[in-house]
Amino acid sequence: MSILPALSKIYEKVVADQMYSAFSSLSPNLSGYLKGHFCRTALLKMVEDWRSSLDNREAIATIAVDLSKMFDSVYHAFLLAKLRADQTLELMENYLRDRRQRVKIDGVYSEWKTVKVGIPQESLLGPLLFNIYINDLNFLVTNTSLWLYADDTSECASNLPPPVMEYIINSDLHLLSTWFQQNYLEINVSKTQAMAIGPVSYCYDFSVHVDNNAVVTTDSLKILGVTLDC
Repeated sequence: MSILPALSKIYEKVVADQMYSAFSSLSPNLSGYLKGHFCRTALLKMVEDWRSSLDNREAIATIAVDLSKMFDSVYHAFLLAKLRADQTLELMENYLRDRRQRVKIDGVYSEWKTVKVGIPQESLLGPLLFNIYINDLNFLVTNTSLWLYADDTSECASNLPPPVMEYIINSDLHLLSTWFQQNYLEINVSKTQAMAIGPVSYCYDFSVHVDNNAVVTTDSLKILGVTLDC
């Protein structure tokens, strides 16, 4: 949690409004922290896609990936590179760089250390910066559908023979896992689950391992505080 002065909030509000306009072309797969989007927006997108596939008697395979400490894991150098690529105001570099922190235990302070990873929590700019940081993930994964809301990333495949869906889901999950590792984001394996829905009886094997742990296939998924079952 970052302790931010009131004056900083005013500054961030002005900058955030300008940046939202500049980044109006963020992927439609993103629902978190955007104007007019809420938890229910992300859930409705996903459930409506499922409903459409089920109405057509199509099988569905879905994996819900959960991230650990997402705001604390954003690598400043990568974020600034993505901001420069989109010709965003250079003042963001001053906003992120040279932040320092220290620890106090029993009245004793540690030395100040420069923070090179993480964006300020409880800030107005933090959520938008995270969306910008994760936006290019949508261009990497093309064979499955993606829905992203904060630390929840879900991928889905349908309208294919089950063995093909299994292969595609596993391939794209490997891409997701690799991208997260390369961008200093950590998957919460204990909360990452897979679920198969549909009329076809097939024993899926989501064989991709995350940190040497296999993804668990269940009869329900808990996403954004809602439990969805088949």
